[in-house]
Amino acid sequence: MDLEKFLDRPLLKNLRDLAATVRALGFWIGLLAAALVYLTLWLKVHTPGRALPIGIATGVWGLTVLGFWYYMMRIYEPPFYEILELEGLLVVECAGDHHRYIYTRKQRVRATREDLRLVEFRAHWTGWGSQRPRVESLMTDHAILDGRQAEEDGHVRRWIYPRHPIGKDREVEVGIRQTHEDDINHQLAYFRAGGGHYKTEKITVTARFPIAEDPQSLGQVEGRVWNINRPVLQNNVEGSIPCVRKVDREHRTVDYTITVLHPKRYHSYGVAWQWPNQPEDDD
Repeated sequence: MDLEKFLDRPLLKNLRDLAATVRALGFWIGLLAAALVYLTLWLKVHTPGRALPIGIATGVWGLTVLGFWYYMMRIYEPPFYEILELEGLLVVECAGDHHRYIYTRKQRVRATREDLRLVEFRAHWTGWGSQRPRVESLMTDHAILDGRQAEEDGHVRRWIYPRHPIGKDREVEVGIRQTHEDDINHQLAYFRAGGGHYKTEKITVTARFPIAEDPQSLGQVEGRVWNINRPVLQNNVEGSIPCVRKVDREHRTVDYTITVLHPKRYHSYGVAWQWPNQPEDDD
């Protein structure tokens, strides 16, 4: 048995939780006791007539502290994980009179609670093809749960299950790959990614094109910031962001990449361009 599995045994996890609770409770009780002792000694020497009102104020303060501790320990439920690094890549390929898109999203997450089992992937894309998109996990030993249909907000939910629980403060890398075509309705000219409501430390978004279809030859290619805390069709572009262009002569491709440190929650970051004979869309 390796060390990680040994430490994740239920008995040891319960002991760690108990120790954390005792430490937190001991800190606040100790702080309250020290304040009471100090006030008692101070009142004896300086203001004996004010002992009652100051004692009441101290009691209210102590109850507030204990109420805050109870909320944090018993009621507050933070997200199960935070995203340390998110990498989104859209590879655009020619497929006759339309395009094929290979979309990959890889995330390295850290569990903020015990027993993390599911990591969420929320997707929205435009353009439709005659065949259903093919979706798979980047890690062959992980399972993917696919909602398939878009919900009311226009997003399709998917989850990756690593097939075992992830302990608090442990890290895991997960990812998905989606392949689809737009032979019925053409995909709009942007690609973006964001951490949603999860705290995220770093995002990298790349759109990759064949050199023969470099969108820079058609007009401006730019990095953008979207506010996604609204239904999909009401998302607004909130600003621009630097976009780096890199040509790979060997593979005959060109990349447009944006990188963001400590991105805002409920915001997406990405690249917008223009297709031939298709107006640019600000969705």
